[in-house]
Amino acid sequence: MRQIRLIVTAGLPGSGKSIIAEGLARAIGAPVLSVDPIEAAMWRSDIPKYMTGIAAYEVAAAVAEENLKLGLTVIVDAVNPVEAARATWVDYRSVKRAS
Repeated sequence: MRQIRLIVTAGLPGSGKSIIAEGLARAIGAPVLSVDPIEAAMWRSDIPKYMTGIAAYEVAAAVAEENLKLGLTVIVDAVNPVEAARATWVDYRSVKRAS
């Protein structure tokens, strides 16, 4: 039986997260959810920049959850610069272990 995983990258902008996420995605056939394009789409929808930070992470988490329910491993590409962003993934892991 194949293990389903949530793989989350974290690091400074320009540190290579996207390159690693994309290479891993090609190698294992998993989708990549990148927070940057999610946030950019929110800006294009006239949501003010000060409101999109953690909201973009929550959108990525919701999409990740739906893919995991389908039995897919998911790779998240995100800076995770503040505790609230990192907590999105830690909280997600805790909830899923309890279920």
